[in-house]
Amino acid sequence: MKKCDFTTSIDRFVKTERVSFHMPGHKGRINLLGSEHDLTELDGTDNLYSPVSGGALEVSLKKLRKIYGTKATVVTSGGATLAINAAIHSVLRKRCCRKVLSERNIHRSVVYSFSHCDADPVWIPLSDGIRPTTNDIISAIRGNPDCVAVVLTSPDYYGRMHDINAIAAEAQKYGMTIIVDGAHGAHLDFWQDGAMSSVGTPGVVTAQSLHKTLPALTGSAVLHSSADITEEELLFSVQAFGSTSPSYLISLSAFSAVDYMLGEGAEKLSLLFSLIQKTKEKLSLYGVGFYDGLSDPFRLVFTFSDGVTAGLLSEHLVSDGIYPEFYDRDNLVLIPSVMNNEDDFSLLWKSAGSFFSCHSAITPDREAGPNIDLPEGIGLSPALSVHSAMMSPWEWVDTASCSGRISAEPVSLYPPGTAILMPGELIRAEFLPYLTSIGISHIKVVK
Repeated sequence: MKKCDFTTSIDRFVKTERVSFHMPGHKGRINLLGSEHDLTELDGTDNLYSPVSGGALEVSLKKLRKIYGTKATVVTSGGATLAINAAIHSVLRKRCCRKVLSERNIHRSVVYSFSHCDADPVWIPLSDGIRPTTNDIISAIRGNPDCVAVVLTSPDYYGRMHDINAIAAEAQKYGMTIIVDGAHGAHLDFWQDGAMSSVGTPGVVTAQSLHKTLPALTGSAVLHSSADITEEELLFSVQAFGSTSPSYLISLSAFSAVDYMLGEGAEKLSLLFSLIQKTKEKLSLYGVGFYDGLSDPFRLVFTFSDGVTAGLLSEHLVSDGIYPEFYDRDNLVLIPSVMNNEDDFSLLWKSAGSFFSCHSAITPDREAGPNIDLPEGIGLSPALSVHSAMMSPWEWVDTASCSGRISAEPVSLYPPGTAILMPGELIRAEFLPYLTSIGISHIKVVK
């Protein structure tokens, strides 16, 4: 029987010789579990949502708690999106309150979670740029003692991180739980004894997507609680948002990835770190800049200031069979993992070197890292709640004609999926030139 076009297309792509500096972290270089492991809840297979007392799954989850130093850790097969939904739901349900502090630098899946849970987000004011500082967050905590949680992204798509320890210490004074979207940081638990990870920090619930940076199947994720949210409460919320047929295959690959990192992870991460440092040294000779602020040391972000070079470099690398994760106006992001080797990096050095031999690297003087010059006042005109806006009838409207309308969706470029406008916010005329300039041609607005 003839294969469907999509199958043929994917078959053709995986057979090409290429180097992956994009997700998933396994890079197609490890034998993950096959179809014989794709099972359902039976006698002898346990239940992923309700572990049998004394059974293998209960024992395995206990081991995960010990490995990560948490009060509760559960596995999901619905990616970090499911884990984030469950984290927000479990905390708000526990607290019987919907008011949460949140930075605006959140993935749109978090915005959807706010809508699903009818959360009432209070956006953390910024002293500068689009990402709040530790002082911004602590000031917001002190100024909003009636909030029950603080929602943060750490690390984000660019590898930028918050000082979760300091923030959590302050939040605990007010009885607030920190909810961390740590989708991009699963590898950090196996580097320097997890010193850079939010997992295990008292008062923190962390969602992690294993497949982004570890050798796990896409959809593999874990949800950790070091707050007063129990395993039973986490599993209740996972069931509320996940499929009633969770994937055994994906869930097993999560356990497999953790086992791999416990065995070879430290050595592989050390090698990866040295290769990334060598990349920066080699390419800095061409005037290339990299973001090196408070960030994930395993995220490789080329930074430019001309709005052109990132895209040109991406095209050049792809023409040489090297696939980055993504680029935006001023940044090119690569996601290396422990499955990348020195040959991969040698090809990267050669390809990028040939590009910069012909193109000048225009590097910004930017201590704060990747940024977006958002119009002043954006996000300051809420007209409806997030939940009300996303539950309202909507229509597509040309961006140029959106002045005075209310956004019915998180307006974002994907990737990285960070919302520029939130559902329920008024779209003011002064925002339109910026939105069209970054390629947003139509917006879903409330009818």
